[in-house]
Amino acid sequence: MNWGAKIKCKTIFAPLFFVYLLSLNSPILAANIDSLYIYKYNKLAVSFFKTYTSCELDFAPQRPDSFALPTAYSTSASLFNGFSFDYDKLSFSFGFADKTSTDYARKGRTLYNSFGFSINSINYRLESSYRRFIGFYDENIIRMITSNDSLVKPYFQNPSLHTTLVKVKGIHFFNKRNRFSYSAAYNNVQRQVRSAFTFMGVVNLYNLNINSSKGIIPVEAQAYYGSWKSLSAMNVTGLSMGPGFAFNFVLLKRLYLNFTLTAGLELNRLTYGNNMEGNAIEKYNFGINTAESRFAVGYNARNFYVSYNVRSDGVNYKMIDAKVTTSLITQNFIIGYRFKVREKGPLNKLRQSKLYNRAFK
Repeated sequence: MNWGAKIKCKTIFAPLFFVYLLSLNSPILAANIDSLYIYKYNKLAVSFFKTYTSCELDFAPQRPDSFALPTAYSTSASLFNGFSFDYDKLSFSFGFADKTSTDYARKGRTLYNSFGFSINSINYRLESSYRRFIGFYDENIIRMITSNDSLVKPYFQNPSLHTTLVKVKGIHFFNKRNRFSYSAAYNNVQRQVRSAFTFMGVVNLYNLNINSSKGIIPVEAQAYYGSWKSLSAMNVTGLSMGPGFAFNFVLLKRLYLNFTLTAGLELNRLTYGNNMEGNAIEKYNFGINTAESRFAVGYNARNFYVSYNVRSDGVNYKMIDAKVTTSLITQNFIIGYRFKVREKGPLNKLRQSKLYNRAFK
């Protein structure tokens, strides 16, 4: 039984698409940008980015008599390359692993790919992402079985362990005077020229699949995990919502700093067990167990821009005999340039269409 295959795309995107349709007639989307605070460019922004990404999966036993270190998986390939393309309200990006940076001997190999797409407005942002990691290592197991030469021996490696995360995020900015631009910090078609602040409302809908044909818990640690020592699969579908805030501090109209923080309540459906044994358990969790922070600093000129940003988010899940924590920290260094485009043909038809202007103004 493959739980990941059972979660079809329509399960993830249907509710969000319904919300989007309701928003087409919303007067919030018909806002005009305050030109004294934000410059907008009708150009194609092409960016190259270098990314440091750390994906961590912690499986901690909850037995009170256990003194074992948690099974703490990390990705070995941490440096990735990627490109992004931004035009008007639309943004697309993709990334791939840079294998030259990986310590294969100790940590094994991690394969990685990602895609991102977002729609941006002065009052809202709709972003979707796909991330997949294959191959993890655990540095705690070697510390449990030996105390000698642990700094030079290879870590425990699980090349069959893989995670797939599909996530859709909707953000509403309570940007009353239309003076704050989130796109100026995280997309490249606008520039914030005066400092501004806004509160936000955030909704997340996601599916996380963790699977390993060889099992998730290493043999050396299975005695601490009770009946779930043979855990091999875990699938989570979650919906969260909550408040947040974002602030753009601008110096000399080109230098900027952004800080964004959100937290919220989450309801998730957790299914876990062993694929071969078919002993799946379904569990629902609800509570304040999700948070995300973003930080960016950069230089944004008329055409050239360069920036550095950090994004961090994590969620806790409770099982019968263990607690699972997933965290993803991404650091991006971005350099790019805005190019003039001839607004003829498909581009001109797109920008002149009624649907595009009603929904994305």
